[in-house]
Amino acid sequence: MYQLQKVDQKDALYMLNQLFKDADSAELIQEECWEVFALAFKPNLWKTYTSPLILYKKYKQLLHLLDLGSMITSLKPRQHTIGRQQEVSILNLVNSDAGAAVFKNEKIQQTYKTLSAAYADNMLQFYRMDLFQILLAGFDHKGQLNDTCLGEMLFLRFRAIREIVNCLFIIHLHEKVHWHFHSCVPQYRQTIGHKVERSYTTDHDIYGIIDGATTIPHMHEQLKVSHKIILESNYWKTHEDPGTVLVRFQYFRNIIETFYLHFMTISDADFNIDVDWPIPAKQQKALNKMAKEVVRNPWRYVEHKLKEKPLACWLKGVDEWEEAVLSNEASAPSFIQRIDVVKTFLATLIVIADLMVYEPLYELHDDVF
Repeated sequence: MYQLQKVDQKDALYMLNQLFKDADSAELIQEECWEVFALAFKPNLWKTYTSPLILYKKYKQLLHLLDLGSMITSLKPRQHTIGRQQEVSILNLVNSDAGAAVFKNEKIQQTYKTLSAAYADNMLQFYRMDLFQILLAGFDHKGQLNDTCLGEMLFLRFRAIREIVNCLFIIHLHEKVHWHFHSCVPQYRQTIGHKVERSYTTDHDIYGIIDGATTIPHMHEQLKVSHKIILESNYWKTHEDPGTVLVRFQYFRNIIETFYLHFMTISDADFNIDVDWPIPAKQQKALNKMAKEVVRNPWRYVEHKLKEKPLACWLKGVDEWEEAVLSNEASAPSFIQRIDVVKTFLATLIVIADLMVYEPLYELHDDVF
């Protein structure tokens, strides 16, 4: 799934203020929410927009807003107003007698209650999954969701998200004046810089990147096609199914995340990776050609690349490439050069994934003993 990004740990209410700062009401974002949901029921609606990117950005803004809502329900405000300083979660606070003293009025307390209830039972993951599936269906001319029961379920989901948007706007207006939680640090992190949250559509299994349904030539072809599209203008005027781009780039992100997680596992275990892999000459030649350098020790290669750029920067590059593919515009030469670096890294990781059978058994460093 699309990952949370690209904001370091900051105050959630400050970010909420930034999101709504120019809004007189919640209606604009609620209307954009409906634009995304309408994709699932109106064939080829995406073609009425200048590019698929416009709808994709609306979708990403909705994800960001839903994530902020979840962050706010996990805040633990310091309660100076009830006699002693302590930390209590929003969820517990709104249902307690102390809630009235902290929130000052019944309306804002009820708003926090409604918001907390909307995120009960891990509902954030369901909101995110449904939005992604709606976008996929809407971008696929064969994928409209015509089933009546499913349509009713999605309408209920739309109403729930619309209510979340309304709650967040009320909280924005209230906290802009009262700012109860200005000293809070949310118990949540949006950046992937130090921790990768598991995607809801993929597993991070390095030995499962290559399987019977996904061949090396096919994966390299996907990289080439994605690179070719950003050289063209008005690509989506004559092509169908931009939903395939979402799936493709989710896969690209998963490859990078998987290698990062596997490398961190090896590093944390203090294994000695200074061992060249026994890669046959033919495969070694192909690896060197793809990487545009000699790679005798794949994990040293990965380590070098992660020192060259942190994980968040590599993922940002993938995100920017994805948006360029959906933009209907030819990219500037300087941008293409940046994407070439990301493409080479991904292509090399794909080859390494196919060579994992040659990964040596690791031993601990001698100095551990």
